[in-house]
Amino acid sequence: MGLLSNLRLSRPLFLPFFFLAFAFNDAAFAQNVVLPAGTAARAQLVRSSSVHNGQSLSAKLMDPIYQGDKLVLPAGTLLQGTIVDLTADRKRRLRARFNGDFTPFHQSHVRFHSIILPSGEAVPFETTEERGAVVVRLASPQTSGKGGSHLRQAWTVAKDDAKRATEVFTAPDKGERLQRFVYSQLPYHPEKLYKGVSYAFEFARPVEFPIQPGLAVPPNQPKDGTQSNLRAYLKTPISSRETKVGTAIEAVVAEPYFDPSRELTIPQGATLLGAVTQAKPARWFGRSGKLRFAFKEVRLPEGQAQAIQGTPSAVSAEKTQELTMDAEGGVKSAPKDRFIRPLLLAYLASYASEGDGGNSLGGDAVASNSFGLVGRIAGIAGGSPNLALGIGYYAVATSSYDSFIAKGPDVAFPRNTRLEIQLQSAKAPSQGTVSRTSLSVKSPKD
Repeated sequence: MGLLSNLRLSRPLFLPFFFLAFAFNDAAFAQNVVLPAGTAARAQLVRSSSVHNGQSLSAKLMDPIYQGDKLVLPAGTLLQGTIVDLTADRKRRLRARFNGDFTPFHQSHVRFHSIILPSGEAVPFETTEERGAVVVRLASPQTSGKGGSHLRQAWTVAKDDAKRATEVFTAPDKGERLQRFVYSQLPYHPEKLYKGVSYAFEFARPVEFPIQPGLAVPPNQPKDGTQSNLRAYLKTPISSRETKVGTAIEAVVAEPYFDPSRELTIPQGATLLGAVTQAKPARWFGRSGKLRFAFKEVRLPEGQAQAIQGTPSAVSAEKTQELTMDAEGGVKSAPKDRFIRPLLLAYLASYASEGDGGNSLGGDAVASNSFGLVGRIAGIAGGSPNLALGIGYYAVATSSYDSFIAKGPDVAFPRNTRLEIQLQSAKAPSQGTVSRTSLSVKSPKD
């Protein structure tokens, strides 16, 4: 009886400790955040790898990942992934065959499985299976500072071309570029995924992450008070060949958006609704496709809606498409001189008919500009200027066909293309507008 009395008397002494422990656990749980399934992200390979099933890959996040207004993973966070499938890249194989390259090219499908947090902790997760590509950021002249007169724009483009030409010799990773050049001359070579290839993917399942100490949300707002661009991921794949004018499109806000007073107006996860305003497919004789779209409404995760006027000011696109963006957000193939390459190849092919009786080894080597290294060896070893001349003019014919006769390239933006959207005032806000989604749009006065 005395023992029971002692227990009853001591029970109140344990209650404060019980509630303290419960509060501690609840606070610890509050320090975690869950990224839902479907969260989009981009990762870029940090080192080159060979191509085969099961090959391990290392990449880093290209952009920060937010949940609402919380920064969960900063840009540069390391990821580990694996090549899970290889499919035949038939289009690339066919084009390579015409240039004397018989490598069986594949498309590598990658799935990431682990995130290395800044603290060093590895968090397992699962992503969708995606195909990679080298991407570049296209910006409108207003964003990139390339606006002005046509002469000024032409001068800027010329400077950019010269800069890219010099980067071949001055930029890092010269060894990899040399390896690529050597491989391009061989009839067969190993396949590689080179550093810089990027993957746009989605989380396949919800993942819980601890809030990293010291991570502050950098306001997406310039210090001069001007309105910044809204960053989002395109959720509706579109292309100039298949998409029709008026097709509805959606995008999901990737980073919280702040107004000039640094107040949060659009959290991550809000939905942008818009439509395609121009879609012209590529046509024969080198005429490229054109694509233009705009956003008219934003919907918050809570359901409120606001009318906006948003046009793309920058977009990520595959480097092989060679696209350009105009001041109104329209995208088309970048202009290029279609005459230089065929004329240069024709001039080099003429070397086969020069020299000592047309049998100059140097002239045959210079003229044989097709089929890579095999073409040069055949042009030299054949001992016939006609053979070297034929190989050279084959290169002229294929280049002329690509430049003047074949269809131009189409414009295509797959799902989870990264967008930067410039917002302007809308004429009339939709119903359900709330103050924090004003986006600098003033409601009509009574």
